[in-house]
Amino acid sequence: MKFTPIILAATVILGASQAVLAAEMSHDNHQSMATSQTEQLISAQGVVKSLDLANNKVTISHEPIAVLKWPAMTMRFTADNAALIENLKPNDKVSFTFVQQGNVSLLRSIHVTQ
Repeated sequence: MKFTPIILAATVILGASQAVLAAEMSHDNHQSMATSQTEQLISAQGVVKSLDLANNKVTISHEPIAVLKWPAMTMRFTADNAALIENLKPNDKVSFTFVQQGNVSLLRSIHVTQ
C-alpha cells in the first residue's frame, strides 16, 4: 500500500490549506440585509377585542387576509414594543401590518381608524 501515505499527506495538506483560506476570509464587504427585506409585511383591518399589556398582546377580530388565504377570524397579535398597543381600547377599529414568524403574528404597525 504505497499510496496510503501519499493520500494521507495530500489530505492533511488540503485540510490545512482550507483552514488558512477560511481564516483569511473577510465578510466586511458583504451588504447586510435588513430583516424587513426578507419578511412579508401583511396589511389588514379589524377590531380590537382585548388587550394584554403585561404580555404585549392584542386580540383583533380581523377581516379576511387574501394574501395568506385566511378567512375573517379573531386572533392574538404580539407587539415587540408595548408603546405600539398601549393607547388602544377594546372596540377600536384598526388598520395594522404584521409579519408571520412561525406561530407568532408580530405587529409592525397599528393605527386606529374611523
